[in-house]
Amino acid sequence: MVDDVRRRRRSGELSADLDPAYVVLTFVAAAMAPTVLPQVVRRLTGLAADSPEFLDAYAARLRRVLGHLGGDTPPPDRPGVPSGTPGRAVTGRGRPRRRRSPCR
Repeated sequence: MVDDVRRRRRSGELSADLDPAYVVLTFVAAAMAPTVLPQVVRRLTGLAADSPEFLDAYAARLRRVLGHLGGDTPPPDRPGVPSGTPGRAVTGRGRPRRRRSPCR
């Protein structure tokens, strides 16, 4: 995996100032986060970590981050994937969901 990222950095697909090993580690951790930290996902987004709504939105945001690693502007989110404020759940009408107090 790291060799592939090194190759991509040499070819200019990845910014030269990024360490390939840490890029891979970052995305391995990002891929594991919903499984290992579902309570954090729910607290931050208001969505269940295994819900299609969260998984689609999370994948879209990870694609955007990957697009930025090469210094390019990533493509817009896919149609039907909410693009609201990062870290906030979005209803079907594009409005942020009201979060419940953890004290309830």
